[in-house]
Amino acid sequence: MRESVARGLARGLILILLISLIGKVVYLFSAKPLELTQPDPVLRVIPLEASTMLAVGLETLCLLIIAWTQSLRITAVAFLWLAVVFSWYHLGLWIVGLPNGCRCFGILFKTTRIGLWVERILIGLFLLGSGVLAGLVLLPKARQEDAGD
Repeated sequence: MRESVARGLARGLILILLISLIGKVVYLFSAKPLELTQPDPVLRVIPLEASTMLAVGLETLCLLIIAWTQSLRITAVAFLWLAVVFSWYHLGLWIVGLPNGCRCFGILFKTTRIGLWVERILIGLFLLGSGVLAGLVLLPKARQEDAGD
């Protein structure tokens, strides 16, 4: 039961990650060149284009690792790692005063107020789902190892 719930949750997280990846690629091809040369609001030493391409690369790498492995443990760690990176970037945006400045889903949801809420809900689901998946997969293993000592 626990494994089937974890696998279903992982599939949902993969879908959110694919939407994020597609949104970033669409943004890279549709943004004005001047916008892409602006410095990233959090990682100020690199342009927005480079930080978005870095995010695309990291997300693609995680998807390839998840697709290649059948291990729920590796999948949970990959999603947890991405959730931590997303959280730190959002914290950085909040610190610099741009709480809505994230391009997590490119420009897919930036056109309307409802779109901003959809984006926030997807980010929240991704963060919550990653934590729940990690709890389902990693905590029972840690308890088993502690019981064996």
